[in-house]
Parts: sequence; structure tokens; C-alpha cells
Amino acid sequence: MIKMLFFYRKNESQSKIQEEIVSTIEALFKGKVKVERVVAEENKMIVEDYGLNEIPAIIIEKDGKVADKFIGFTQELFLKRALERNLER
Repeated sequence: MIKMLFFYRKNESQSKIQEEIVSTIEALFKGKVKVERVVAEENKMIVEDYGLNEIPAIIIEKDGKVADKFIGFTQELFLKRALERNLER
């Protein structure tokens, strides 16, 4: 199973724009990719565990292991390609 973790901050403009892209990706890959949203301010330990120093960030996990990591704002095309690549493996 592929899981995409979206780390964001409340009331941050980049996070709001990234949320729109994450929602689109979630609809495109419904049933294939599980999307989890993580509020960075409320989950500092998880943010530290993944070594994230910038938010927004997206982690793609496959079989419980980090397969891809995107730090900062990420365009939809890059996320699509990463998910497609991981679904093919």
C-alpha cells in the first residue's frame, strides 16, 4: 500500500496552495493511495522523526518505508510521477 503524508501548517499560504494539489492527487489516486494530513505544529515529534526542516512537506511511503520525500511546495506533476512510479514497482 502506498501512503502519502502531507505535512502542513495552519494558516500558511504555501500550505493552503499545497492542500489544493494534495486534494486533487487524492481524488486521482483514490483507492490506490492513502493520504494522511499532519498538522506540523501539533505533531512536532513526527516532523522530527522524518527530519523535516521545512513545511509544507510530503512523504510517500511504500510498504512502511520512505520511498520519496518532497520538501517545500511541490507541483502536482512531480507528485503524480512519484506515485505512478511507486505504484508500478
